[in-house]
Amino acid sequence: MRILLIAEKYPPVVGGGETHVHQLAEGLAERGNEVTVLTEAVPSGPERDRYRTGKVTVREITGLVAACQRLDCKDAVEALHAEVANTEADVVHVFNYVPALLLSWLRPAVTTKLAVSLFETFVPGVRVFDLWSNWELERALQRGLVAGLHPDLHICGSQAYQRWLREAGFTEPAQVVEFGTDLSVFTDDVATRAHWRETHG
Repeated sequence: MRILLIAEKYPPVVGGGETHVHQLAEGLAERGNEVTVLTEAVPSGPERDRYRTGKVTVREITGLVAACQRLDCKDAVEALHAEVANTEADVVHVFNYVPALLLSWLRPAVTTKLAVSLFETFVPGVRVFDLWSNWELERALQRGLVAGLHPDLHICGSQAYQRWLREAGFTEPAQVVEFGTDLSVFTDDVATRAHWRETHG
């Protein structure tokens, strides 16, 4: 399967969302899928090269971060349109509110299956995606996203994200794929803790 992932940032940029998308991309590629990530361009160097080579193809869109953080998006939207309008992917999967908002403007150009994962913490009456400190504005943009995106599937990282999705007004199918910490590694194993303390001080 050919999969196109769209994320504002990707390693070597450090963060939870970036790590999640990287691990997802690598895992899908390891299972034989042809994976491409569209993300912000980063300066060349060894760290960049570490994440821009291998089984996952990374295509860079200069200005995607500016588009997502300041809506300074003319060039990035044009580049994003060129990518999605010409993709041969079987599935396009976009991550987070503002990249999804940008993609909603281009929805007619996306002719393949569309999946969306919204990971920002939605706090009704307070914030949607925290770009502005203005609930009414962000809620209006969220309603525009609901009206314009129409994904085939929402992939939610928890039950809370699925609940927020419904509170936002999305009605499309949603699948919860839990992510988080493997609590089994924190078992109360006295011998293991004692060994670790001896080894590490």
